[in-house]
Amino acid sequence: MTRADHICYGCTIQLLLLYQYMVYYLIYADV
Repeated sequence: MTRADHICYGCTIQLLLLYQYMVYYLIYADV
């Protein structure tokens, strides 16, 4: 794994966490 791949992997994790947070917020904002 190169350094660039490591950075991309980290960005992917952050995007997934952000996506989950947005979905969580949208679901509970409707309640």
